[in-house]
Formats: sequence, C-alpha cells, structure tokens
Amino acid sequence: MKISRQMRINLYEIVMMIGLIVGGAVIAQHVIIGVLFIMLGVFSYMQLGYIVSKGKAVPFYRRKQPTNYLEELDKERGKK
Repeated sequence: MKISRQMRINLYEIVMMIGLIVGGAVIAQHVIIGVLFIMLGVFSYMQLGYIVSKGKAVPFYRRKQPTNYLEELDKERGKK
C-alpha cells in the first residue's frame, strides 16, 4: 500500500503537534522523556519541510485559508 504524499504530510503534522505539546507538558516532570518527545516533534517537522520542498504537497499551515471578512472589506474600499 502506497501512502500518498499529502497523507504523509498530514501524519507528520499530527506527530509534530503531539510531540511538541506532550514534550512541553512532560518536560516539567521528566526532563529526558520531555526532550525525547520534543526531538520527535522537531524530526517530523524537518521531514515535513523535506517532503514539501521535494514535491507539490502542501502542509496545513500553507493551505488557502478562507478569506477574512476584514480583507474583503479592504478590497472593496480599495476599489472605490
């Protein structure tokens, strides 16, 4: 089974978020475990950047966001 590039990016993003959040929460109690989780997050972030630079897949934070109401207002003002 071949995993598509977009799926892999989504997976790495989830792992990155979990790694950084859990690492930040755990580091207060167990420094070593917290650092390991943060390293996992950073590693998946690097993998994400590598995949994005190689291909056409788009990470979550670069996808087209729905346009903001204020931006629409500015465009209308610019026309007048």
